[in-house]
Amino acid sequence: MDLSTDERAVLQRFAEKTRMAGGPRLGYVLRRRAVSAGGLDVDGALASLVGKGLLAASESGDFVFLTQQGVDALSA
Repeated sequence: MDLSTDERAVLQRFAEKTRMAGGPRLGYVLRRRAVSAGGLDVDGALASLVGKGLLAASESGDFVFLTQQGVDALSA
């Protein structure tokens, strides 16, 4: 799957956090601000990753969750 630099940065943040929690798993959640970092287009990256099926977002958009496809991408 072809990912932008910002998308890879968001997934890297998930990888770091899930590694501390024992590895990627379905439904792992991060607050939106936990993936924010200087210079990132977080809105665009998250929307794109949700559109590609790697993440799901809460109704409010404050939380993002790993889908099975996201778990598979992080585990690869």
